[in-house]
Amino acid sequence: MVATTILGIVAMQTVRGLATSQSFVEGQVRTRAIGERVMQAIQRDVAFSARIMQEDSAGRGLLAKMALADTPLEGSRMPQASALGYFERDPEGKVQAGNLLFILRNEPPELVDLGGSVGIWRCTVYRFVCYYLTGHQEGLDINRWASVRVVRLPDVQRLADEAQRQALVGALGTKGIRYAWDPAAEEPESLFRFSPTSAPERLAAEARLPGAGRQAELRLLHARRAAIAPNGARAPLTVPCYARPTATFPHGFELKVDGTGLGGLLLVRLALVGTSRGGSDHRSLTERRLSFRDE
Repeated sequence: MVATTILGIVAMQTVRGLATSQSFVEGQVRTRAIGERVMQAIQRDVAFSARIMQEDSAGRGLLAKMALADTPLEGSRMPQASALGYFERDPEGKVQAGNLLFILRNEPPELVDLGGSVGIWRCTVYRFVCYYLTGHQEGLDINRWASVRVVRLPDVQRLADEAQRQALVGALGTKGIRYAWDPAAEEPESLFRFSPTSAPERLAAEARLPGAGRQAELRLLHARRAAIAPNGARAPLTVPCYARPTATFPHGFELKVDGTGLGGLLLVRLALVGTSRGGSDHRSLTERRLSFRDE
């Protein structure tokens, strides 16, 4: 009788141990899958990028004109490009790594039939996309914010005839495009809003470029019981890896850029922590080197 009881207790403990082990493995797989999903979204946006903004007055000026859904975590910054041909940790006293990815993304062009001698007029279309960290009671999360579509302003200005320009602006408006971006203008004065009865008007100082609600994906991690790993996360994550940490920067989302123009390379490092229903902690590290072109 005693032997039977002991065997029963051992069997029960074995079953519980196997269940805990299985839960831990499933949690690890789930956390890795979440990291891979976020990385794939970033990879798609970078593949269609026309420009990756850097931490300078132009990048900051343009970012300030975006109507972001949440305020980025204090200390967030865009990366600054190096010209090494490889990636290394930031030198002491020099900040090149970033944790805010701000992209000008190519969208399908708009073709407008203006008739007459002009015929089909092609307009280049963009969308601004921003990945940035936000702080919440449950931990650090990441947002993907996207703007409404904007047309390349010189594509409108190339039309010499005023009536044709107004016809083009009207046609773009029916397609939901009411803003333009001038790549030659100095920031933060490169954004314009179309008016049906006048020339494009520069966006007012207090105005912001709206977001496209359906394109935004806020708090990518919270609903999946995951969060960005904070600074100082234990092995095997090693957070941060490339940046020199401060109290608020960079945490487990690190960006490095090397090269510009046609030969740019973006490093994205994403470190996550997750929690299973059983309370076990999980860790995931995803890192990619993505090529990009600046137009």
